[in-house]
Amino acid sequence: MDYTKGITSGRPYGGTVILWNKKLNAKIFMNQDQSIIGLEVCLDSSSLNFIHVYMPYCCNSNYDEYINYLSKISTLCDEIDSPNVSIVGDFNACPNNNFGVLLSQFCLEHEWKTSDKINLPADSFTYVSDTQ
Repeated sequence: MDYTKGITSGRPYGGTVILWNKKLNAKIFMNQDQSIIGLEVCLDSSSLNFIHVYMPYCCNSNYDEYINYLSKISTLCDEIDSPNVSIVGDFNACPNNNFGVLLSQFCLEHEWKTSDKINLPADSFTYVSDTQ
């Protein structure tokens, strides 16, 4: 996106953000690129770590880039000195597309759990389900 030309149209892309209450003892611990950012919330005897990702769009031309980002996430999690890690964001993967299969295999290998709107009960209330 070229923001120097004034008002933009279309769908902006890239970049991540994490917002937190300034009263929390928190700090950004990683900003590898515009698509990954981490936040460590320090507690009395431990910490909570959040990694927010914006993964490449699901198409064949992004396959290698998607695998590269999964590798970056894995490396980052290995570097965090805490078992309390949550990885959130837009994975551009649902259980029934190519990237969903990659993500499921990746999570299985790392013994991570996933959550997706598709897996929620039909009576779950979310902003998305409220607007449809």
